[in-house]
Amino acid sequence: MNETSTHAAASDLGALLPPARRGFAQALHEVRALFARDARAVELYGAAGSLGAAVAAALAAGAGGAGQAGEASRGPLLYVVADEETAEARASDLAFFLPPAAASDDPLAPPPVLELPAPDSSPYADMQPDRRTTLRRMAALFRLSQGFAPAVLVASAAALFRKVVPRAPFDALCDMISSGSTLNRDATIAALVRAGFSRAAVVEDAGTFAVRGAVIDLFPPVYRHPVRIELFGDEVESIRLYDAATQRTLRPLDAVYVHPVRETIATPGADTRAKILAAADAAVYPSSKTRRLLEQIDEGELFFGIEALAPAFHAAMAPLFDYLPAGALCVVEDPEAVIDEARRSETRLREAASTRHVEHRLALPATDFVLSEDEAAATLAAHRRRGCTWSPRRTRHCAPSCSGRGPTPRARRPSPRASTSAGRCASACARGWTRAIACASSPTTARTRTGWWRCSARSAWRPTSCRRPATRWRARAAGRRWAC
Repeated sequence: MNETSTHAAASDLGALLPPARRGFAQALHEVRALFARDARAVELYGAAGSLGAAVAAALAAGAGGAGQAGEASRGPLLYVVADEETAEARASDLAFFLPPAAASDDPLAPPPVLELPAPDSSPYADMQPDRRTTLRRMAALFRLSQGFAPAVLVASAAALFRKVVPRAPFDALCDMISSGSTLNRDATIAALVRAGFSRAAVVEDAGTFAVRGAVIDLFPPVYRHPVRIELFGDEVESIRLYDAATQRTLRPLDAVYVHPVRETIATPGADTRAKILAAADAAVYPSSKTRRLLEQIDEGELFFGIEALAPAFHAAMAPLFDYLPAGALCVVEDPEAVIDEARRSETRLREAASTRHVEHRLALPATDFVLSEDEAAATLAAHRRRGCTWSPRRTRHCAPSCSGRGPTPRARRPSPRASTSAGRCASACARGWTRAIACASSPTTARTRTGWWRCSARSAWRPTSCRRPATRWRARAAGRRWAC
């Protein structure tokens, strides 16, 4: 890349980077060029920290050419990480790098970044899950399905691979009430109950509603404040947001959207009774308790532990990917760690379900709640065909010592993985390719150099070692040390 094109790429970033740090600008320029040439997937090695979020934000913004604008119009960019802590950090990074949202007083204006939270407890745990987490997940599903999606959706492996309410029944339960329209008061109350809203004397929490004569107060989780609907006969006279604490009007609305607020809502095609009876037989659950449980469900009672029966309310729970457009761009940070987390989650749930069966307690199959490891890998691979991945820890085919973790192996014989990687590198070099590896320190560079030299003397070698953290960051972000 010549100096002119490098400065052109850096100008797209608003000159945020000094001239000495052109690695990010060069990486972004190459990734955009690959997508402009209809690349199905791009793999970026050596990206660590907020560098990946910066590249993803630039791709989501769609700046820098018609090809990128077309990518941005496909829908929200899905950014996948391994754990919740990293998801919070990346959401903060993306909010910094993305352009600010346009000024709007619309309470449903799509945010630049939306983090999908993971359930905070196991469905088999004897504890009530956090209601706020469930409401946030249901509000995110509404935004994804009804055209209010953010520019970037950030999800950890636990949040992404947890199954959700099927898309078609969810859409059927969503509704819009507009000012000036005709409204059947009793039918609206019944619709709110079907969507999972709880009736209360005063609306203070999301997911509740109250009725006082010709006034209906409701609090859909997608809004920050509750909504008051005033009727004049069967006509909606006014709709307005109000403060739950002071009861004062905040602003009028032209319409209010209603969406499901719980996963334990019966949807068409579900045979709740049959699924619960099958689970009770598998666990040798007492028949008297089973009958009482079915009676509570038929009466619409919200009892402790009902969330553990969520899959029984649907024909089959669906993956979150069903709510994303077919051409949505998917970015995966450290794919190996993401799949490892999916495997651990499935294993934990299977063990918990087995324990409950041994104790003769009711437990639905673990695969009713989460995607299995194979399903997660297949689904992620299918969506990565149109996306970008990077591994901040190490390149995919390098020797174990390349990551710089753990003690140095004492054996003089190179590992099979190093031999295979060196062979692939030699084959690539024969075709004119050059492979570069960034190491975190000088000792790691020496160990890696020795290991690769023993495997193949033909391997193209360009070691990079750094001592200080700031210098290491420049090395990892340097343009000539990543590959797509």
